[in-house]
Amino acid sequence: MRIATLFVVLTFFAVPLCAAPADPAADLAQARTLIDGRQYREALSQLESATAGVPSLPEGERPAALAAIHFYSALAEFQLGNESRTREHLATFVELSPGARVTDTKRYPKKFVSLFTDVYERETKNVVTFEKFYPGFDSRSDAKPEWLADDSSWGSSPALELLGSRGEKREWGDTLPPADRKAFIENFWKRRDPVPATDDNEARDAFDRRVAFADRTFAAEGLRGSLTDRGRVFVLLGMPSMVQRRPLVNRDNVQVTHEMVNGTMELWVYSREQLPIDIPKRAVQYRFVTQKEYGEGILQRAEEAYATQVLAAAGQTVVQ
Repeated sequence: MRIATLFVVLTFFAVPLCAAPADPAADLAQARTLIDGRQYREALSQLESATAGVPSLPEGERPAALAAIHFYSALAEFQLGNESRTREHLATFVELSPGARVTDTKRYPKKFVSLFTDVYERETKNVVTFEKFYPGFDSRSDAKPEWLADDSSWGSSPALELLGSRGEKREWGDTLPPADRKAFIENFWKRRDPVPATDDNEARDAFDRRVAFADRTFAAEGLRGSLTDRGRVFVLLGMPSMVQRRPLVNRDNVQVTHEMVNGTMELWVYSREQLPIDIPKRAVQYRFVTQKEYGEGILQRAEEAYATQVLAAAGQTVVQ
């Protein structure tokens, strides 16, 4: 899918947030009113209050709330003539809302829209296709993967780990005699065959190819590649539409000690058309951090609820 199709047409008139004791939704609404009344310093104070209330929101709602707060903070700072702070807030907004663009240009000052465009282009210049970072995957390849385990070790395989239901895992681990394991595996894949009338099992073939690639590409010390965080996302969802890799910055708020250490942030974006379930957003994103003493490609799990729901659904859905 072409990257351009992810440039979402957004307006920022309302941001749905769930009420919480600190009520960041009310703070955000009040800040927008203050901006409309040209009370920019007061608006920034209100937005600080909204930011303080974000941790009280459910984890899945925090990215959307923070994105709105940073956008309006950028607008207020712009009106006060603070370009560096405007750019900082806009950069965070762009990362939290991949593909978002200001299309209602009449609502905002022309110079602000131009500044937003400049920040957007700078922040997304490192966005490339998955193949750029991880070449060699062919979803149509007929080559048989080398990772397939024998019956005795199939219980720890990516198939059962990523696709198996609780009942299937319990049956394999607690009650299944060794003599019945082969039949169990055959039935496991039959239940996931999208076209049972044919000899081929397209879901199994696609899964096997992804696992083979993930094992080669994302292997970490002591853990096969398909069971690492990046490997799991790849196996369940396939290649993302866009990938961005950049150095960690302070706004990422990822630390292993009191001081920030060198590391990288990798962002994978999946368009709505790639997902196993229908969602109201145009895309979901997964952030992976590589950092000394923290790990390699660690998924940041305090992300939007849709991203979590998508992965859960993919584990219960036929791989296309």
